[in-house]
Amino acid sequence: MHQIKFSFHTPALPSPLNLDLFSLTGGGSCPSQFYGVTKDQRDLYARYRGGRLTVDLADTKGQPATEGTRILQADIGPDLDGSITVTQFCEFFGVTVNGVIPRETNPERDSFTDFSGKTTYWNGHLGGVTSDTARKVLEVAQATFPDALLVQPVLDENHQLSTCNKLLQVSATALSVFLCMAPRP
Repeated sequence: MHQIKFSFHTPALPSPLNLDLFSLTGGGSCPSQFYGVTKDQRDLYARYRGGRLTVDLADTKGQPATEGTRILQADIGPDLDGSITVTQFCEFFGVTVNGVIPRETNPERDSFTDFSGKTTYWNGHLGGVTSDTARKVLEVAQATFPDALLVQPVLDENHQLSTCNKLLQVSATALSVFLCMAPRP
C-alpha cells in the first residue's frame, strides 16, 4: 500500500515569556525537558516533543510545576521533532537565567531546528513507493524549492532515531533509496 503524506511547517513564535530564572537544568531529546526555579522559589517545567512546547509554572513555592499554571503551549516545530537546546529555549521564548541566556556546551546542537520562523520545514513520508517514484517526488520537490536542503535522520542499528539527533544532508537520489529501504511502520 502506498502511503504518501506531506506537510509544511513554519514556526510561529508566541509572545516571549519574559522570565528570569534563578536556575535552569535539563536537556535531552524526544522529549527535551527543562527544570527551572524562579527567584521566588517556584518550580518551572518545560517539555518539547512532537513539535509542541509546553511550559508549566507552579503557582506557589513547593507546588509541582505540573500542578500549577500552563503558561505556554505552542506548536513550534515539525510534527516529529523533539529536540530543543537550552539556548534555543531561552533565546526564542524569552527566558534568562540570572539575566543571561545560557549557552549550549555543544554549539552544533543549536543548528538542528530553526525556531526563528525563517525556515519552513517540509515533511514527506513516502512509504511503500518504488525507488523511481520516490526519486521523482524528491526531484520535483528540490526543483520547486531550489534552496532547500534534503536531510534524513540518522537511525541507529534498531532503526530508531539516533540519540545524537543528527541530520545528514543528502541528494534526492540517495534519500529516495534510503526511504525505499527503510522499514515500513
